[in-house]
Amino acid sequence: DLNVPIQNGEVTDGFRITQSMETLNFLQKSGAKTIIVAHLENKEYPSLELVSQYMNPAVACAFVRNPFADEGAEGVAGAAILQNLKNGEIALIENIRHWVGEKNNDADFGRRLADLVGPDGIYVNEAFSVSHREHASIVGVPKFLPGYAGFNFQKEVGNLSKAFNAPHPYLFVLGGVKFETKAPLIKKFLGLADNVFVGGALSSDLLRAKGY
Repeated sequence: DLNVPIQNGEVTDGFRITQSMETLNFLQKSGAKTIIVAHLENKEYPSLELVSQYMNPAVACAFVRNPFADEGAEGVAGAAILQNLKNGEIALIENIRHWVGEKNNDADFGRRLADLVGPDGIYVNEAFSVSHREHASIVGVPKFLPGYAGFNFQKEVGNLSKAFNAPHPYLFVLGGVKFETKAPLIKKFLGLADNVFVGGALSSDLLRAKGY
């Protein structure tokens, strides 16, 4: 979950990176060869290279532009980096959404991602915020590898689950940008909470619907 804000060539908020560190540190100390797959939604800075540089003071992280050896010289070089990872080393591959097979949840692409770690590898999901999406790196890879939830993922589920049985009086506060993904939450909590407060960009959609 490395989709962090970047402005003027710098990461302006590394909270999500910090939250992922417990899992990364655990894997590193356990001697795992770790390959990070992540996406970044930033039209001006679509590469994860800046994120890799931001992470390096906390955890050494090799940046791989293309991990697939069958995709030209860059792919051959990237595949070599991954194949030569030593126990406890970490590599971050380029923004996974650069490949069309990711958002299309292409089965072959999911297998190619799984093949990066081989048949004895494992899959760890530490990207709770995108786990509702049917993308190859989310639902495709676990079809070929045993899957686990990261430490932060488990905390997210545990804390959010408390919202379903909160004590009354109960005020539910919801923000965000994409109304289509939040509308089901609003409908659900209208029946659970005493009041629902919608803020942020979502409130603009509600105001527009009321004619403002």
